[in-house]
Amino acid sequence: SIIFYDPPFDFETKMVENEISLVSELIEINGHLIIHRHSSSESIQLPKFYEIHKEKKFGQSAILILNKI
Repeated sequence: SIIFYDPPFDFETKMVENEISLVSELIEINGHLIIHRHSSSESIQLPKFYEIHKEKKFGQSAILILNKI
């Protein structure tokens, strides 16, 4: 499964962390969560059931691809 998560750039990091924890129930093991944030946003503290697959910055956008483990 793949879920795309694109919160508004002004969302607080804590709110983003809470929401990615909630959507974990919708993602199968080895599924992906793709997050789009502003490149200057604070780093996200990942829950233990995610690992970073890939991270890339494009101008003002940052894309984070997580695997559910």
